Amino acid sequence: EIAAEQLERAIEAKPGDPTPATTLAELAYRAGREGEILNAVDRALDSIGARTTNEADAATRGRLFDTVRLMVDDAQRVQVDRGQSEAAVPDSVVSAPLLTDLIARLSRLASTPEQRVTALLAEGLMRDARQDTERALESYQRVLVDEELARSSWRGFGFSVRADLEASRRVQALVRKVGGAAYGPFEVEARARLDALGEAADPAELEAIARGYPIAGAAVDAWTRASDARLAREEPYAAERALRAAIATAERIVESSVRETPLHQARK
Repeated sequence: EIAAEQLERAIEAKPGDPTPATTLAELAYRAGREGEILNAVDRALDSIGARTTNEADAATRGRLFDTVRLMVDDAQRVQVDRGQSEAAVPDSVVSAPLLTDLIARLSRLASTPEQRVTALLAEGLMRDARQDTERALESYQRVLVDEELARSSWRGFGFSVRADLEASRRVQALVRKVGGAAYGPFEVEARARLDALGEAADPAELEAIARGYPIAGAAVDAWTRASDARLAREEPYAAERALRAAIATAERIVESSVRETPLHQARK
């Protein structure tokens, strides 16, 4: 209580300094005072402002991002086994309503590709937990179709992995859980993007579309066309890689189309 009072005085004395409010949010979280967390986070956000103006501001913003992420991770630390579905939010200091608000703040704070990926994957997992399949897939697809985000890293529950691999894994796990029809809108989107390229498409553009839609039939076509284009350019090794990617994509589509049953889940 004394520490909280001191931090309150510091906030009032220096309204432009987000450090005391960030510390207050951390203190409220550690003490289990859920009702005080969001107010402290918002006060820190107000102090930071909409734009980062210097290196010190960036560091302060990064600290607040890490603070909020810690809270979000605590609520979403369901499973660390990458081969299993992460579809529930356990009991924690952070309740489901507060989790929604914290992820929204995480998105506002995100400024680097890695931070944006963190916010999107957290958002997708939250939506998955609430059985909002379409919007969960949208969150994951936003990582996959943005090449800067896709090639960045994501630090997960005890491991680090390339962002597109984690987003793709989640897409496949979710579609396998609910059925292949859930990916239909993204299949249509992938097909439209592929058709828009025309017959003389650059192989790099074809490959970009294919990577963005890991279980779309259009991705198989895009990889195949990219392989043919690479071969025409006398790039046999690149052509072989694209052809192997087409086969791997087709295999993922088949695997994802096998919907999980309670028996499948019980065996995991």
